[in-house]
Amino acid sequence: PGYSPEAVAEHAMALAQAANRRICKAYIKVRNNNFALDGLLGYNLYGSVGGHCGHGAHRRGHGAHLSRVWHDGAGLRPVQEPRAGRHCALCELDELLRTADLISLHCPLTAETRHIINADTIKMMRDNAILVNTSRGGLIDTNALIDALRARKFAGVGLDVYEDEDGQVFEDFSDDVCRTRSFRF
Repeated sequence: PGYSPEAVAEHAMALAQAANRRICKAYIKVRNNNFALDGLLGYNLYGSVGGHCGHGAHRRGHGAHLSRVWHDGAGLRPVQEPRAGRHCALCELDELLRTADLISLHCPLTAETRHIINADTIKMMRDNAILVNTSRGGLIDTNALIDALRARKFAGVGLDVYEDEDGQVFEDFSDDVCRTRSFRF
């Protein structure tokens, strides 16, 4: 919780923009001398609704002119509403999921928040929403997310973490030929 909330919020916005504008796909296409725009066009986030689950990041959508709603996450801290004039409203999780074009998770992994994003909550979300998780992988039910991705529910998903990442994080696999063979950077 003490890790630079500004850096995390900025990273979450970078993931959202990368997912929205298909930056990884664009990089691969350009690397292969394919400059066609098909499959690369996202949508303008200007004027969209950004929903933040947790603390700190709800202040970051202002520069992108997002209307913002936020939910307290696990309810572990006293709720402090953002200052007036910041175009940000506190709401319940189901309202956030129904109204947000961009959903960004910023809450701890607890018994209450494990799989806060699951098959039922994904159904509540707008089609073509962008989902970002920079908190803990266990906040999202991986199988439900995979099903939603296969069904093309989301415009984009930006994950800095994933469920069951233990044994992967902080490990250097660069000499593992089997893991790195299919990736060329």
